[in-house]
Amino acid sequence: MCRGRIDPDTHVLGQVRAVVLDEIHLLHGTARGEMVRWLFERLARFLCRPMGGGAAGGEARPFQVVALSATVRDPGAVMGVYCPAGTLVEVPGTRPIEVVGGPDTVRTEDAILAYLGTLARPEKILVFCNSRARVDQLALEMRGPLEYAGCEVISHHGSLGKGIREAAETRLRRGTKVVAFATSTLELGIDIGDIDLVVLDGPPPDTASFLQRIGRGNRRTGTTRVMQCSANRLEEVVAGAMVCAAQAGELCAGPTGPQYAVSVQQMASYIFQSPLKRARPRAKLVELIQSRGDPCLAEGLLDHLVEIGHFEEGEDGVRLGESWLEKTETGGIHSVIEAAKGYTVVDAKSGETVATGVEYRGEGRLGVGGHGYDVSKVTGTSVEVQRTAGRDNGEQARYRSRRSMLGGSHPLLVRWHLGIPDEVWPVISSRGRDFAFHLGGFVGRTILNLVAKRAGADVQVNDWYAELPEGKLCPPAWIIDVSLAQLALHVDDRLESLEAGLGRPFANRWLPRELRRIEIESWLSLDDELSRIAGSQWTWDFDPAWKCELAGVLECLAS
Repeated sequence: MCRGRIDPDTHVLGQVRAVVLDEIHLLHGTARGEMVRWLFERLARFLCRPMGGGAAGGEARPFQVVALSATVRDPGAVMGVYCPAGTLVEVPGTRPIEVVGGPDTVRTEDAILAYLGTLARPEKILVFCNSRARVDQLALEMRGPLEYAGCEVISHHGSLGKGIREAAETRLRRGTKVVAFATSTLELGIDIGDIDLVVLDGPPPDTASFLQRIGRGNRRTGTTRVMQCSANRLEEVVAGAMVCAAQAGELCAGPTGPQYAVSVQQMASYIFQSPLKRARPRAKLVELIQSRGDPCLAEGLLDHLVEIGHFEEGEDGVRLGESWLEKTETGGIHSVIEAAKGYTVVDAKSGETVATGVEYRGEGRLGVGGHGYDVSKVTGTSVEVQRTAGRDNGEQARYRSRRSMLGGSHPLLVRWHLGIPDEVWPVISSRGRDFAFHLGGFVGRTILNLVAKRAGADVQVNDWYAELPEGKLCPPAWIIDVSLAQLALHVDDRLESLEAGLGRPFANRWLPRELRRIEIESWLSLDDELSRIAGSQWTWDFDPAWKCELAGVLECLAS
């Protein structure tokens, strides 16, 4: 809408009649999804005014919204966000999941080579990893034995250059005996042909991601084939729970909450959209904020942004401040995605980008995408490299990451899988300590830590359990007695660290502190979670099946 004007009377979006949101689960509950909600409001306003520059209030031009997904936990809630006047269409049908290999802990490297030895015909295998560095590592370590077995080896992740990724997609699509290592970049509908087996190098972040990954395989058959590889007993426990959850259609999603920083970006974009003055009347901006229906986004937000210099207000309305004007030059004003800083690695011979967002510390050699490179020159934030002939890649590349939430939904998933009620906290005593399994993930860990710090309690907490001296009163008084008001004060004191832990964007620093606190309290479901913790029932006498699985978790985390 900001740059799509063809001439004074014509805009590329002027004839929009429908918007299709494919894979809506990837948007819902994220900053991108919140941005889409704002853009729908702006598009509706845009289409309801004459294109010829006449008086506002022309004939409405409604557009249809279609949202699609195979992995939405609550379709009605999603529809209420993106197409509230729409109709919910649910198509039944599932594919059976065939788990290849046994449930025991097995390294990905060993599992793939053992599987290849059983094949009577060539197959295409897609290996999903949970980090870019792991893709690079596996591709490099396995290139020799896989090529010896006649397989083509491919790497694919978001930091690799666009040309490298597109070449990998083509080779995967056309190849017949291929092993591809990838992150979530290949979860989506990129055409890579039919995949015979999906291998998971450790459990994905959540069940929705699990379904997306295994859904890339065996599309010509009625069965989905997946090999799950686990580095330890903890991953094995989560992997087993994830298969059962997928078969039952239980997603066990992690926390979600407001995305208030998007409102700042959208207000800036709306100002920039104004074709003549690059300014908006205050009333127009306030009206846009209020149309979002969130009482937290009141006129005070606009006052705050003017006060800190993000916007400037004069007789002609509200204009962009210097920092946003700089973003208009680079296109950054249009995005809510924060760029991951780091070095850009460039092939010295071809000039092609090898990777972006790389941490380079002067090692002289880099391993990227499963290949080794010699560094020939460093200029500013650009590292020029040449591909090495051998397989020794030197220092494995590290990548700069954007903020993401620490801790996923794995503990919630295991609680569901074992059938442990929310209020029940199994306790295992070991080595003079009690381990009370709250199984609340990052949210449970964060609130327990806040409560414990307030009380000065001797306790260590992770996403799975709280560790405290053996034989103490359980649950201890410091858990039962805490109040919501007391806890809210601790949220304010630790606001920056909580924002980092929940993966809130750096742009949250532009918001009024009160708005930031409200956002964090919403993400933490502070009232509900505090009630769950205060009402917890700690028990040493519980189902042996629970003890077997939880002991496996404890074995990995407490060692």
